[in-house]
Amino acid sequence: MRRDAVDRLQLESTGFEIETEMCVNAVHAGLRIAEFPSHETHRRFGESNLRKLRDGR
Repeated sequence: MRRDAVDRLQLESTGFEIETEMCVNAVHAGLRIAEFPSHETHRRFGESNLRKLRDGR
């Protein structure tokens, strides 16, 4: 993502909802959106901060 695009998104979220906010604000800002494949490996250290019920809301 280019820096000028980040400034145009006017993001406010601090949790996992940031992904949804990024997409919605990008559409409103008239930015192009593209998906790129990624591959995640198993966590080697630490624990996830994801909480299914809290973060799913």
